[in-house]
Amino acid sequence: MCSVTLGSYIYSDKVTETTTWLSKITFEWGLMGTITNAMVKNVFHHVDPM
Repeated sequence: MCSVTLGSYIYSDKVTETTTWLSKITFEWGLMGTITNAMVKNVFHHVDPM
């Protein structure tokens, strides 16, 4: 019983760790994407005569 509880605790801890890591990566990539997108739009805005 104890080993099962310990196993599920470690499993849930790993899931939490992975979820946190994934959300962090997703957030960072989303942030980088937004910044890159803004920079590209800014550059094209300056290049475009219109």
